[in-house]
Amino acid sequence: MTATVRPLEPSDRTAWEPLWEAYQRFYEVVIPGETTDLTWTRFHDPDELMHALGAFDEDGRLVGIVHAIFHRSCWLPQWTCYLQDLYVADSQRGLGTGAALIDAVADFARARRRQALLDDARNECHGAAAVRPDRRTLRLHPVSQSSLTIGLAQRPCRAIDSGRRQCLTERQQEEDVMAEELVFYTNPMSRGRIARWMLEEIGQPYRTELLTFGETMKAPEYLSVNPMGKVPAIRHGNTVVTECAAICAYLAETFPEKGLAPRPEERARYYRWMFFAAGPLESAVTMKALGFEIPTERLRMAGCGGFGDVMNTLEMAVSGSTYVTGERFTAADVYVGAHIGWGLGFGSIEKRQAFVDYFGRVSEREAYKRANALDDEAGKTMQAA
Repeated sequence: MTATVRPLEPSDRTAWEPLWEAYQRFYEVVIPGETTDLTWTRFHDPDELMHALGAFDEDGRLVGIVHAIFHRSCWLPQWTCYLQDLYVADSQRGLGTGAALIDAVADFARARRRQALLDDARNECHGAAAVRPDRRTLRLHPVSQSSLTIGLAQRPCRAIDSGRRQCLTERQQEEDVMAEELVFYTNPMSRGRIARWMLEEIGQPYRTELLTFGETMKAPEYLSVNPMGKVPAIRHGNTVVTECAAICAYLAETFPEKGLAPRPEERARYYRWMFFAAGPLESAVTMKALGFEIPTERLRMAGCGGFGDVMNTLEMAVSGSTYVTGERFTAADVYVGAHIGWGLGFGSIEKRQAFVDYFGRVSEREAYKRANALDDEAGKTMQAA
């Protein structure tokens, strides 16, 4: 499959940001939001010499980005095109998307009588970088007798094994992440429905293992995955993740191109409400469902607080903005939304209008509908067995 590459437009920012954030995570840096805002503005200012191109798959999704800067050089009389940033989504590794972006920058530069990129840039490491951990440099390569010269930004690669630095090629990245099988252990009448929703949101292939309560969940094979003998759990290659909140957070960060991980300015609310739902909300609702009420004089001993306080706090979380982190749907909405939906359906939380409205918004997502349909069908299959 060949990606279509074009200059990014102002309306592409929502799709661009997850890839830009994933690129920063790879290099273990955090660029302030105001700098990102300024950079995006510069890309679309005709008086600026900064440019951004994007690779789009056959469904029109942005799957790769490249940034280039035109500038003068102290070493040569002609203009230079500096390829500064290159990032390709995990799902596109090894498909030639990175090469297509590099070629597009070359064409873009030549069309403006600037710098062209040589084909050997394809052999550079992730982000079109070479190993130069101590400094950033510009490497120039003459292109025949023309007025074009290339500039390839060299980036410090991320530290691995106690400071040893190593570049990971696209193929190594693919083997490290995408080639690893994703296995989902669940029961359709469990909190596995939350994890299923998250899996459908990220859109990566996965294999489902249906387990029965008290039987296959307690078998040695599954206890080696989760010693608690409960679902859900996922295995991604050799990595095992249990607990719904952890699964949601892991998948959001492992597959950043879906934009479900928090942006820097969203992290506080994202983590606050994700872990509020995993802690106080889960505990308070479970105790109420079991008919256990904490005596007033012992509320200070309970980590979750009183049920009324939990409901009031939850209402605050879902009020005042479309989603819990603001106006953008994230993995925190999968987790919080699933709890509210389950609670409304089974009467374990109060039917407040804020809860009904919020769940109405998140339950309209196609991934939620697909996940429900899959779990409903799995439930029928298990009953018939």
